[in-house]
Amino acid sequence: MKLDRVTLFCSTAVGVLVFALAATPALAQSDALDPSITAEIIVTAQKREERLIDVPQSINVVTGRDIERFNLFNFADIQKLVPGLDISGGTVSLRGVKFNALSLTRPTVDIYFNEVLSERAAQIQSQYDVGQIEVLRGPQGTLRAGTGPSGAILIGTRRASLTDVEGYLMGSLTNLHTVNIQGAFSLPIVRDKLGLRVAGLYEKGRGADVRGVVNDIRDRSETWSGRASVAWAPTPDLRFDLVHQELDADAIALAQVEGTGEFGTISARDRRSVADGANRNGTRTSITTLNASWDLPGHRLSYIGGRQTTTYDLVQDLDTGNGLLSTPFFRLPVELYNNTVSRTRVWTHELRLERTGEHFWNYRVGIYRQNTNLDARVLIDFTGANGNCLAAPGPLAAFGLPCTQVDTSDAPHQIEMGYFTTHRFTFTPDDIVEVGARRSTTPFGNAWTGSASYTHQFHDDLSVYASWGRGFRPGGDEQFLIESNPQIPANEFGYRAEKSDSFEVGVKGLFFDDRLSFTLAGYYQKFDGFISNVQGIVCTGNPNGIGLIPGTVFATRDGLPPDGTNPCGSGSLGPTYNGDASVRGIELDMRLVMMAGWTSQFTASYANAHFDNAAIPCNDYNGDGEPDTNGIPAVQAGRYFSRCNSRASLGSLPKWQISANTEYSVALGKSASGYIRGLVNYAPSAEDSNDGRVVPSTFRADAFAGVTFTRLNASIEVFGRNIFNERTRVAAGGPIFSLFGAPTGYSPVTVRRPREVGVLARVNF
Repeated sequence: MKLDRVTLFCSTAVGVLVFALAATPALAQSDALDPSITAEIIVTAQKREERLIDVPQSINVVTGRDIERFNLFNFADIQKLVPGLDISGGTVSLRGVKFNALSLTRPTVDIYFNEVLSERAAQIQSQYDVGQIEVLRGPQGTLRAGTGPSGAILIGTRRASLTDVEGYLMGSLTNLHTVNIQGAFSLPIVRDKLGLRVAGLYEKGRGADVRGVVNDIRDRSETWSGRASVAWAPTPDLRFDLVHQELDADAIALAQVEGTGEFGTISARDRRSVADGANRNGTRTSITTLNASWDLPGHRLSYIGGRQTTTYDLVQDLDTGNGLLSTPFFRLPVELYNNTVSRTRVWTHELRLERTGEHFWNYRVGIYRQNTNLDARVLIDFTGANGNCLAAPGPLAAFGLPCTQVDTSDAPHQIEMGYFTTHRFTFTPDDIVEVGARRSTTPFGNAWTGSASYTHQFHDDLSVYASWGRGFRPGGDEQFLIESNPQIPANEFGYRAEKSDSFEVGVKGLFFDDRLSFTLAGYYQKFDGFISNVQGIVCTGNPNGIGLIPGTVFATRDGLPPDGTNPCGSGSLGPTYNGDASVRGIELDMRLVMMAGWTSQFTASYANAHFDNAAIPCNDYNGDGEPDTNGIPAVQAGRYFSRCNSRASLGSLPKWQISANTEYSVALGKSASGYIRGLVNYAPSAEDSNDGRVVPSTFRADAFAGVTFTRLNASIEVFGRNIFNERTRVAAGGPIFSLFGAPTGYSPVTVRRPREVGVLARVNF
């Protein structure tokens, strides 16, 4: 019934919009062509400036004006405008393909900062002074350094102006004690030759507002960042853009749970954690980018370079159910302590030459080099010493629980190279074919990726296209699992390279005097060995042991009944694995100018991403080949950990999602105007592929109302996020077990932030 209502709402809304467009008199050109709404959106998806409607691929654009209108203060907020994009848990996923960072392989979606491939930890942060964000769907493995299968996100900061003094200052405050202050100032030092822009940000808040039950800790975060940009154009044909940014972010994020156990009944809406420790993470990033272009006769020579240093310090208490050492007789406040400290330094260089102008054959050739140095130290302290086990092991060392440190500070630099070319053939003014190929060499394997597209224009405002792209992610080993689980043969761990081919067809157009722009695309993608990871998989060190049920073995080190002294490793594994998979989907994006002062956007996506009967790691406690979440932990006989044939989804993402926004403004006298804005998102329920739990459907609405003072070039606004205070669970996990194999009664859960109301003031100059 709910689906019927949603379908009726969507179809009625679209019908009303189309009717209004057809019935309303044509607007003046200045009203219709708002560059953030319809035809004039310019993108650089193919590393050249083109109209959005002329690019043969599905792209969602979040303009700088969109970021300002809807207060998208955090990078993760852009998913409100891009259905099918999921930014959560420090990862980015697209087209139904959930990326699991614990797989330790390349991401499915790559992020670029001013065209330079960037670390996720450096970009999934607060954002400010951004000119435009482009979300490219599907493999981008020809022109870009990342060859992930699902897409790429391009973040472009505002460049220094060579002609005008400009900038802004903005501040906001909410009832959840979130403060955001940011601003920028651009100054032409030598007009038309040299310009400087500086920008900065300070933000603090309470995160998801989770509080501890056994301690006095609650979520909180604080971010400082500054950026300087220099533009230099010594001649009309030569330009350099240099950007340097520093960011320092610290956060405490407690592990929220639900259920009934030692600490009473806790619901998801209570926003409580029962762990003794807190998850603390600190991120320090420094990034410098240089973009240079030199227009030669008939050609352009371009350089893109970057240097990044990212330091990440994460402390976790993995005993989220607080059942590590809890019995009816005693309990000690100890943690399953995990500390990961990593420092990544990356230098990238790209040089390319392309033919410019209108020709039958336009070509591009380029070379890419990346030098990566990763220093990492991982400390696992399950002895109860809470991180001090190297000096003095805790009481659980007597039970065989590990104190392990892995240090990769001596790891060699990783050199990666890419050699690429594209060729564009304009057979007629209306028929264009483009093909490309890239050869990538990495320490983990070499690969060919490529792309091809055909575009036919019926006229300047209507075109159809078909495209193909190949994605690649290298394989690897799991050295940490091998070292921490000596009872399991090393050949049980490791994963091979993943390849995927994506096929897409689409139509793009402009109608009603350029007041409606749209993209409609459909795609199919086939994965050969999709790489994923699953946590909490029980294991045995003796696949020929005994079990309560025929065909099973106790999940212990020796295959005998658990007695508290024979856990298999730390009690469970988190293996990375391969499985064949496929994705089918449809995407729609419409931007509309309804009438003078009234604009709207409607975006929808559908993605059915699932394994193709792949044998993947699972918990099968009764030996029937089906995943189990309840029962006495056991493993299929003859295996070190169980495997089940699966057609499960590639993550707990809903198959379809919709987003709609609208803005209406009206003059308030000669020197002011008022506006109201709305932004809504809907996603149906989804099933977690790991444990079968259902994540409920979500409906989220944000609202904004304000006044703009024309003469002062300033505005004051009242806004609300999640105005209906929806507290739907967005992620959930299976039961958490204690050291002795007994359920704690709790399960991990993540709930959306509560309703947030705030005020904002902004001045532009």
